[in-house]
Amino acid sequence: MKFEALKRSIKLNENDACTIYLALCLMDSLYLDIKKESGKNLENNELGNAAKLPIMLARQCRLIRKIYANNIEAMYNYKDSIEKQMNEMADIEKELLQLSDSLEGFDLDKKTLAELNEELAEAQKQKQKHSEIVEQISDAKARLSGFETLDIATEKAELADLEKKCTEFETAYGDVLKQKSKLQNSLDELSEKKSGLENDILDSKCEISDTENAISALEEEMRRLNVSKEEFHSNYAELKEVLPELSKEVELLRPKAEQLVSEKQRLESEKNELKRQRDESFEKSAEIKIEIEDLTSRNEKYKIKIAELAKQRDELETVKNASQRECEQLNSTISSSSEQVRKLKEEIIPKQNTLIEQYKATLLTLNDKMNEQKNRIGAMEGHIAEKQKAIDESAEKISGYNETIGSLTKTLEANSTEISELQTTLSELENRSDLEQVEKRKEQLAAAISKLEEAQRLSNDMETQISEKQDMLSAAQKKYEEMLQTKRALENQMNSIKEILREIEYVDKDDYRFKLKRSGERLGSLIKAANDLKSSLAAMHKVVFGGDFDESCSMAANLEQVLLGIDDKIDDIQKNLYQCGKLCSEKFVLED
Repeated sequence: MKFEALKRSIKLNENDACTIYLALCLMDSLYLDIKKESGKNLENNELGNAAKLPIMLARQCRLIRKIYANNIEAMYNYKDSIEKQMNEMADIEKELLQLSDSLEGFDLDKKTLAELNEELAEAQKQKQKHSEIVEQISDAKARLSGFETLDIATEKAELADLEKKCTEFETAYGDVLKQKSKLQNSLDELSEKKSGLENDILDSKCEISDTENAISALEEEMRRLNVSKEEFHSNYAELKEVLPELSKEVELLRPKAEQLVSEKQRLESEKNELKRQRDESFEKSAEIKIEIEDLTSRNEKYKIKIAELAKQRDELETVKNASQRECEQLNSTISSSSEQVRKLKEEIIPKQNTLIEQYKATLLTLNDKMNEQKNRIGAMEGHIAEKQKAIDESAEKISGYNETIGSLTKTLEANSTEISELQTTLSELENRSDLEQVEKRKEQLAAAISKLEEAQRLSNDMETQISEKQDMLSAAQKKYEEMLQTKRALENQMNSIKEILREIEYVDKDDYRFKLKRSGERLGSLIKAANDLKSSLAAMHKVVFGGDFDESCSMAANLEQVLLGIDDKIDDIQKNLYQCGKLCSEKFVLED
């Protein structure tokens, strides 16, 4: 099997703590691998080892039962959280019912508006009647001028009554038009609120559907656990059926157990004999321990000597590698000082040329480093420009956030004004006897307050985002300052390189003479060190081999001979220690 799902789960959870949930997840991944490999579920596969399968099933069931028993409080808490979610769903359904009631209130407002439109049509009819009355008045005035024989005072009184009715009709018509405009505005506001409430209802329905899906998943999990519980009970019953057969097998195995007991007694007697032999070996091991302690002390001394010799060997190797050629040249120049002076004069020119070449190479290296530093400074300046651009963009975003906060503040003020108006309307309605209108206005006021709280929350979120962007801006500015400091450090390094180049350009020959003199002094110290080394080597040779070394050979050959002798001694000591350890281990085995 490839165990792809199991490997993927292990890789995803390799840093997680060891929990029951993690173990069950890994088991589930293993089940998925088996299903993918075999093409069918785990329960439909072959049994495998049918004899040990009931024991394995009993072990798994026992493990699940212990997990449930040890974490029963957490299970009940999880059940309480599910019940809490159910209660929250019930509250959401109540809110939906309230929203539907508020929609019914909007429908009532629509009906009221329709009634007002009917009244407006009636008022228009009355206006038409008023125009007809005006025409009648004009006709009456025309007839009045023609009828001089009529009673003028009576006709004037009738005319005044008609004009009074006309003004009353005009006043009523103006009031009706004002009321119509107010009702139209109220209708527009109510339609906007209705659309907002419909959106809220859709969001609530989505949340309810998500919660229902979660509840269905939890119910499915509970059903799966119940199925596991039933399987456990069935497996437990099967194991009860298998138990008598197992007891029969125990009865069959009892004679073998008695034979094993007799064998155990025989082995105990042999053990007592071996114990006696062990006591005898203790006496011998005491002597061996004394020898081991002696060898250990000698081993410690040899280790100290070996460390000292190794240290001296390292020092000698260092001196040898650093000054072997110089020692050979100096041995040839000790015989005659004049010959040495002549050779030194002959060596001045090539050494001078060599130093000049070295200085030229150093100059080229420093120029390359200076160019590299310039390139790094250019790249750093480009990076600084990018950081400055990012800082400017962050500042623009912050200004945009500030404008958004301003607009939200205006919206907040408008909502506050609307709430104050609704509160005024509510107080006016409470003075009246229409309780339905009062309740409806109260609901409108609660909805407006919730919108105001939502706007306040959005404003707080925007302020939080602005503070985060300001923190990011300050971090970018800090990074910008660090990059400027790095740039200054690189410029200082470049200035120091330029200073070194200027110093190299003004080097004179006196410096070479001084270095030549210093080389002569170093030559004397090396000769002294060589003599000291020779005496130390003689002492080491005497310690290792018990005699003087061959002066006809070189010091390197004598040193190599001494080191080989030390290595042989170390090998002998290690062999002795190994034999002692082997003897001790054999004695300890006999004791056990």
